[in-house]
Formats: sequence, structure tokens, C-alpha cells
Amino acid sequence: MTNTDLMTERPQLTMWASSLAEIEALLESGERHLQMMARTYGDRGILVTKHSPGHLTLRLDPAVPYGMTYERTAHG
Repeated sequence: MTNTDLMTERPQLTMWASSLAEIEALLESGERHLQMMARTYGDRGILVTKHSPGHLTLRLDPAVPYGMTYERTAHG
């Protein structure tokens, strides 16, 4: 399941999944989608944030170099 907020300065996809296979499929699809959007900006890459098991956020972030994907774990 995904929740999208793509019409903002930092387009993002929030995902919830119940299995590893579902997470992998959502990540692949979400990353592909954001890569296409990144071409429009030309100055930002993708940040993947792991909030909890099965809960991820992917977003375009200007702190990530164009063409790159960084991962981080949310704290708190």
C-alpha cells in the first residue's frame, strides 16, 4: 500500500508492506517513479527512510546528489 504526495517541493511516497517480497516490489516501483521525477528537477536524489518494519518513505531530497539513492533509519 502506498500514500503519495508528489505535488510538493519534496515529492514522496509512503509505503506499508507486510512481507519482504512486498517491500522489495514497492521499493523498486517507487524508486523507478521518483527517478523519472528527479529528471525534472535535475538537482536531487532519492532518500529512503525506514520508519519501522514494513513502513518506508521514499522522497526526492536536495541533500542527496542527483542520480543517487541514500537510505537511513528514522530515530524516535
